[in-house]
Amino acid sequence: MGKSSEKNKNIRNINRIGKIMKIILRICQVFTVIAFVAVAGLMILLAAVPLDSIKIRSSFHLDVDYKTSDFDSNNSDLQLNNKKHSFDIEGFAVKLYTKTHKTDDVNSMLTVDGDVEEITGSELRLFAMKKLIVAELFFIASFIAFMFGAKLAKALQKCDTPFTDDIVTKLTRFGKSLIPLGIISLFTSGISTGIIIPLLILFLFISLFKYGAELQKAADETI
Repeated sequence: MGKSSEKNKNIRNINRIGKIMKIILRICQVFTVIAFVAVAGLMILLAAVPLDSIKIRSSFHLDVDYKTSDFDSNNSDLQLNNKKHSFDIEGFAVKLYTKTHKTDDVNSMLTVDGDVEEITGSELRLFAMKKLIVAELFFIASFIAFMFGAKLAKALQKCDTPFTDDIVTKLTRFGKSLIPLGIISLFTSGISTGIIIPLLILFLFISLFKYGAELQKAADETI
């Protein structure tokens, strides 16, 4: 009798969690749609603004004071005195000129002068458009994931046991719907454990629920 009561309590908790999840995911869907529309409007505005005649030039200067003893230039692998460094940041060439000199017997100064290659309005528009398109793809993938997540939450809200083929199917679909988000994250941020580990854990839970559903089906057939 105690086990039956405990089981009922657990099912009620699952139903309650499913209800809360469904509400949260529906709200996330609404905000995703709003964000998608806002970014689409920004893309239209960006396409309409006449940027072809714009040219942007940028340079900067930076002074860094440090103790000479902390960075012994004779032993350091990083030689910064009278050096030129070139970087490519998001497709734009950046050049840095570094120089070090002593300011007194104890301290030294590192000066950094930087130049960014001339950026035209067309290049800036193309750069922004690429970022916005990726954002739109992310919102679409998020909306689909939230949709399948909400369907799973609805099934959990009404279930008498979580170990059914219906819930396993919805859980599997939800897991697969997260794969596009992982791919987008891979291309934008590189390999991230923040995406890979939750996906692996989710697919582990899918396998556990499949096994639980098989046990539940076998138990029902023996009754």
